[in-house]
Amino acid sequence: MKGRFWKILAVSAALSICLSTAAYAGTWISESGQWKYRNDDGSFAKGWFQDLDSKWYYFDANGHMLSDTVTPDGYQLGADGAWVDIDPYASYDANYPLKDYVDKAGLQYVDAVMGYNKKGEPIMERRLRQDGIYSLYNYFGLSDDLCKALYGKDTDQIGTGENAVDGDSLLVLAQTALYQEAVGSDTYKQQRNALAIVIRDYLGSFQWRTVSELERARNAAFYIASNCTYDKTLYDRFVAGENTSGDPSFTAYGCLVNHKAVCEGMSVAYQLLARATGLNSFCAPDDNDKDHMFVYVQADGNWYKVDLAVTGLMPQALVKRCFTNTANQEVERIMKTYFDEENPHREYMNLDSLAPGAVYELKSSNQMRGYQ
Repeated sequence: MKGRFWKILAVSAALSICLSTAAYAGTWISESGQWKYRNDDGSFAKGWFQDLDSKWYYFDANGHMLSDTVTPDGYQLGADGAWVDIDPYASYDANYPLKDYVDKAGLQYVDAVMGYNKKGEPIMERRLRQDGIYSLYNYFGLSDDLCKALYGKDTDQIGTGENAVDGDSLLVLAQTALYQEAVGSDTYKQQRNALAIVIRDYLGSFQWRTVSELERARNAAFYIASNCTYDKTLYDRFVAGENTSGDPSFTAYGCLVNHKAVCEGMSVAYQLLARATGLNSFCAPDDNDKDHMFVYVQADGNWYKVDLAVTGLMPQALVKRCFTNTANQEVERIMKTYFDEENPHREYMNLDSLAPGAVYELKSSNQMRGYQ
């Protein structure tokens, strides 16, 4: 990483005199809550820029200073906008790629009480938290609460619930101890570990910590579009009214391990990969089709609608289709409805119960997970 940055310095050396002159004569200004640097000739700094404090800053094409993010060429910026001279892979463990990245990726967990045994002892579970970057949409799937908030408590829209192996696979990659080692079945452990291996290999396939959020979002979409086929047989059975519950094609495991899934499995799998790389995302219901879902993902300040259950398109064309237009207004509508405190169709969770160190009581929750 340092070697690449010295290339930037070398390229900018020829411009150092005019840049430094502009820095000495220019002015920092705040515009709509964003910082810009105006040179004495009235132009605005763009790209890399070194100020009087000897720190390097990065400005986008509109002249806005970036902060607390990664630049398009892969360098970390702090909350003040200054380049952070660190190697994001210094402590990287290929076997546990999320070990030192849990907080930054929004993968904090909570210790939960799932119920009590005959002795009155709590049955514990360690699971990913719902707050923060996870918002309140559910752990890895379409929340029943979100459907109720959008369409009413008697809606035909239903949530996916949560597959235990999804979130647990990420905690395994973070080398986090799980209570389920003592209670999970062999099938659960096999699926959890198989899914963890796929995610680990995916995270090892590109420099995800140093690329832009948009590149991470696109890469996850391309990976699924290239490695998973639509399970038309399961869809036909579902439409015919057959009992298809429990089919792996509804899950991230089906999509990423079996390479076959319907829209639900593709969506949950995409959300899993996106969140593993620190992207905010959530599965969402289709307003016009109660049996269809897709994902909204946030990247570089914009929301995009990622629907990978589209047949007849090459992976490149499918990814381009997902990221050509933003979906900011759609997500704004959903969030406004979901977080409306006067909405009578959803239950509100006390976020204080999810504070670090707190134990979350789940024994009466309708979002219980099964370990089959």
